[in-house]
Amino acid sequence: MQQSTFLRVSGVSVRFGGINALTDVSLDVPQNRVTSVIGPNGAGKTTLFNAISGFYPVAEGSIRFQEHDLLAQPASRRAHLGISRTFQNLALFPGMSVLENIKLGVHPHLRAGLLAGMVYLGKARREEIEATARIDESVLDLLDIRPYRDKPVSGLPYGVLKRIELARALVMSPRLLMLDEPFAGMNHTEKGQMAAHIRRIIDTTDVTALLIDHHMESIMAMSDQVTVLNFGKVIASGTPDEIKRDKAVIDAYLGQD
Repeated sequence: MQQSTFLRVSGVSVRFGGINALTDVSLDVPQNRVTSVIGPNGAGKTTLFNAISGFYPVAEGSIRFQEHDLLAQPASRRAHLGISRTFQNLALFPGMSVLENIKLGVHPHLRAGLLAGMVYLGKARREEIEATARIDESVLDLLDIRPYRDKPVSGLPYGVLKRIELARALVMSPRLLMLDEPFAGMNHTEKGQMAAHIRRIIDTTDVTALLIDHHMESIMAMSDQVTVLNFGKVIASGTPDEIKRDKAVIDAYLGQD
């Protein structure tokens, strides 16, 4: 069945002074699929993510998420539209439990007031209970972290910490999950496990993934389509097999040691 375009980046350019960080970049992200963006260091991958997230201003072009014009939305509003993002560097609180760290992903979305949230009264308490139930029912087993639920995150294996951060991004059931180098810092086994978990999320939930990373083995094994950037421009897009055979990609990236 043909998948509809979920996120559409059209002719986007981003400039910093006289430097073109992105030039006329276009990218279609189909629904319920894994789309990966690769390229050498400095190719513009993180700049593209920051433009979609609203952290960098776009000089030209458009970005649409379903029926929404993202460029007309502030960064804070984009999360409420159903876009969740992880970052390369972990931002977990070592003195808190795994469950408490995951619930931090809910707090920006709570509808109760700040005072109620601080003392867990009324609506805030109900929302907290609902969040805990949602984590228990749909996140812990999906990412195989239930055994760590009530343990402090301090001292846990790095691969588990990365899955906890992923769980925090998933707790609000986002429609688009943006993953910034999810395999960074992992050993070979941990990378394979993370790739399998991301693939499971896409195959068993209504989440669409857009990710950037450098680990070719994991990306080519788990992605439905790949876009390649070089010097801020798209040089190829296609399936993993098509990308592996593309001469421009081999010359710019895959052929490098």
